[in-house]
Amino acid sequence: MPKLPLVLLAAFPLAAQDVRPAQLDHVHLTTRDAKASRDYYAKHFLPGPLKFHESAHAPASGLISAIWHIGWGASDVQAEYRRQTDLGAKYSTPPTNLAEAGPKFLYSYVEGPDRAMIELNTAADAEFRHIHLLAEDPIAAAEWYMKYFGFPTMGNRPLSRRILHLGGVEVGPTANLAIGKIYLGIFPAAWARKEYPKDWKDVPELVTTAGRVVDHIAFRVDDFDGTLARMRAAGVPILMLPRRQGDEGQQVYIEGPDKIVIELVK
Repeated sequence: MPKLPLVLLAAFPLAAQDVRPAQLDHVHLTTRDAKASRDYYAKHFLPGPLKFHESAHAPASGLISAIWHIGWGASDVQAEYRRQTDLGAKYSTPPTNLAEAGPKFLYSYVEGPDRAMIELNTAADAEFRHIHLLAEDPIAAAEWYMKYFGFPTMGNRPLSRRILHLGGVEVGPTANLAIGKIYLGIFPAAWARKEYPKDWKDVPELVTTAGRVVDHIAFRVDDFDGTLARMRAAGVPILMLPRRQGDEGQQVYIEGPDKIVIELVK
């Protein structure tokens, strides 16, 4: 069964709740060698909102946490495949058609430093395009992000619990939210359990993202104090985690849906 990309198939935002939308500040990765990782991403991709901190041990990378992968676009995925392989990239999934997205749509997965999963799929440009998450309840998770961060939905339509199939595999319900020009896709953890059974052996539920190859996502909010106060009042866990290398200014770590670590940046 193919490892599907679960791509966004629509492009226009639907207004979210009356909260000024947050901005993506960065995606923070754990690595054994920060310089080597920075050099790799600079060599292989256009600049993305990435930060790195070093660990003495190899970070965990199995698909058992809420952060699935990060992704860039490619106007010609086959040509990009040739370029990447010439640069020494290791592909876990070569360019593959996703029929639901059209006969010319291709997706592929590259294994980045420390086994970070990176998707490259057909797009108008080669910019950093998306972050895909896993959730026990994708719709409830999406509603949480809309409530606290004001992210609009994609596709000019409300969230739906309808069952979705891609490549003949049940992958829904799903949710897609807009963070400016980047989209946040949220998909069922049940799909990952089925597709990656070895990762899930003896793992009963999604684990924290802290310390894993993609450690956390950081959002910049205009009303830092107000956002944090609303979260505290609602019982959102405030995490006492060590400061990551590369963190600057005022920030706090909170735990979002499915044990995802989120950094609030002022």
